Amino acid sequence: MEGTIERVGLRSTRVRQIDQAVVAVPNSVLASSAILNWSRLAKRKLEMTLGVTYKTRPDEMDELLKRLRALLGEQDKVDPRSVTVYFVGFGQYALNIMCAVT
Repeated sequence: MEGTIERVGLRSTRVRQIDQAVVAVPNSVLASSAILNWSRLAKRKLEMTLGVTYKTRPDEMDELLKRLRALLGEQDKVDPRSVTVYFVGFGQYALNIMCAVT
C-alpha cells in the first residue's frame, strides 16, 4: 500500500492512497511490515522506455541517443555519471530506447 498517513490511532492508521481513497490499516499489520519512507530517500531512480518510429535511420538514432544523454546529464538534480541511454531492441511498433537516471 502506498499513500500519505493522515491519522495514527490506538488501533488503526488511516492512509490516503494516490487515488484519494482512505484505507484504515490495523496497527498490528503496520507493526509487522517493512515501511519505506520515500520522502527520506536521498536519490531516486527513474527508468523508462521510449519508442521511435521504424523510419529512424541509424545516424538519426545515434544523434538522438547522444542528445538524450546530454539533456539528462545537464539536469541539476541528476548525477551525470548515472545517466544510461541505449537502444535496447525492436518493439512491436517502434525502436525501443531505454533511459535511466538516479
